[in-house]
Amino acid sequence: LFLEARKHFNGSQYTEALSDCITSLFYWENYRPSLDLMKLCYEKTGRQKEALQIQTRTEPWMHPPVFTNICFENGLCLRGLKLTKNSFKSGDAIEITYYFEAASDHDLDFFLFVHFKNCDGATLFQNDHRISGDTALIKGELIQDHQTIHIPETEKYSGPVDLCLGLWQPEKNKRLKMKTALPHKNKEAVLEKILIINE
Repeated sequence: LFLEARKHFNGSQYTEALSDCITSLFYWENYRPSLDLMKLCYEKTGRQKEALQIQTRTEPWMHPPVFTNICFENGLCLRGLKLTKNSFKSGDAIEITYYFEAASDHDLDFFLFVHFKNCDGATLFQNDHRISGDTALIKGELIQDHQTIHIPETEKYSGPVDLCLGLWQPEKNKRLKMKTALPHKNKEAVLEKILIINE
């Protein structure tokens, strides 16, 4: 974590950088302590262009209300999501924001498959899509993927619905392996429950 500081700082500057980083770790309000330490190093050594690049590509990050921490085999991690509400009826629009972090440099050439399933496991509707953002990701980059899903007006189901998702590689027609503490099966994790109420 402190390698960048060791490269650029001496004496009091090095101590200051460590102090800033440790504060970030303790308070957790900064989700990217190592990335921000790199930014600090660039600023202190006059490398403003590199510092601005890190800032620009990480500014959109906010803490998601629902933490998921799903890491896929391609190095992309789904840190969480945000729903505008949890109760809907047929014809409503579901607003979802997904929060991703790149654990390594790679191309974003995968699809996120999102299935909404009833209590019997049957898919009622879905929102498979390519994740929005830069196609070439740098390690530590953070991405918000906002989606609007319309519940079909013809949907008559009432009850709890599981929001299930995973990553799919279209070229090989395969789902990617994942590491998560959430319930999952067939490379598909259950993230959240919503409720559909049709009178």
